[in-house]
Amino acid sequence: MDSEEIAACVAGIAKEKGREGDLARAILEYRECSYTGRERCSRALTGLLLAGEPASLALVFDNGPRALFARVHGDAAADFAGKAAARFTSYVHSPSVYRRSFRTREISAYMPRFTGFLESLLFFPWEHFDMLGDLSTPRGADEGDAAARRFPQWFYGDFLAVRIDEGDEGIIEAVKNTCLGENNTRLLSDGIINGIIKSGNKELYALLGGMLVAAKREEGLRQSILENADNGRVEAFIYLMKVVLDNGLVRFSSVVRALDVWLGLAEGFDDTRTCEKLLRLCYAELTDKKALRLGLEGRDVLEIYAGLWALSVREMSDVVQPIERLLQGEQYQKLAGLYFLRQLENEKIQFAVTSGIIAGFGAAGKGGAADKAGAAGKGGAGAKSEREALELLSLTLASYPVKSSYPWRKEEFLTDCRQN
Repeated sequence: MDSEEIAACVAGIAKEKGREGDLARAILEYRECSYTGRERCSRALTGLLLAGEPASLALVFDNGPRALFARVHGDAAADFAGKAAARFTSYVHSPSVYRRSFRTREISAYMPRFTGFLESLLFFPWEHFDMLGDLSTPRGADEGDAAARRFPQWFYGDFLAVRIDEGDEGIIEAVKNTCLGENNTRLLSDGIINGIIKSGNKELYALLGGMLVAAKREEGLRQSILENADNGRVEAFIYLMKVVLDNGLVRFSSVVRALDVWLGLAEGFDDTRTCEKLLRLCYAELTDKKALRLGLEGRDVLEIYAGLWALSVREMSDVVQPIERLLQGEQYQKLAGLYFLRQLENEKIQFAVTSGIIAGFGAAGKGGAADKAGAAGKGGAGAKSEREALELLSLTLASYPVKSSYPWRKEEFLTDCRQN
């Protein structure tokens, strides 16, 4: 089927009663809604997908989307899409260019990506797509199937990783040829990079690391690899972090820009000495449990920050108890814990921590916003939602005239909180 036939098929299913009809209508509304209505349509579709409280994204896909996919594209395409979607929780949850390198088992954090995946791939002309042919076709070449070039690029790496991990020799060889070819700078797309780092293939990790070292003056190639390095599996991220450290690559501006995003530094922060020190701490605490424990228990705020970062790279919810302990400690520990808490793009985790301590900060703050936030933390009516409570807490923290101990935060601590 072509795109028009697919749209007609989905519209026909949307007229039916039952689970598949409900999903088709919600997806069509999500696809066709205006920008201002996008959030409302997204919430409606998410609520439908999470009905029954499925415990994994594989179960979310199996509860309606698989059958809908199969009716439109057949069982093979539905199986392929299901395998790709089930792996999302192994990857960074946020698609933002300002994301942090964090993951979580909480599937609700991945629902914005899942709904976009479902909408994009349901309307894609699968029967015309040949991944091996696409990998073998230079970007911009006239030949090749036009449908291949229309594959939703946000999700190309997800599907490529599935093929790599299934041991598809043709696909793996095509990826190797791209990495080793003379025009690899031009041929190595973000989709291929993501396919490698979202797979478990260590041989391909090594090829990518070799390209990173051999890039020399190819600043664009380094940037392409490193701005995607944290997107995939933790093992791939650790491997590429070690390549950066072992080869002294922090001296390059593209590497520093990547570190600013990975580690949550201020945009444009370019102190290579601090960047390298923090990267070494983060690598150590991510790969060594003893270093992690000592870092979290120590007095060095960089080591504390690195420890919280290392925990969040594997599972964001694991920082809740360490931050709660920090908030019972000395002032520098409280501020370190709250500073890191703001880095998490997860209001549920943020509120889980702040609700227990928010009243204490209100007592030390300037009243008003602090009092309302404290009431929200105790289940009162001071704030109408978790988001409002967090905004009120931000205002309270901004009133503390404490200079940050972090070199990339020279201004008053958390004064930009209200931008959340």
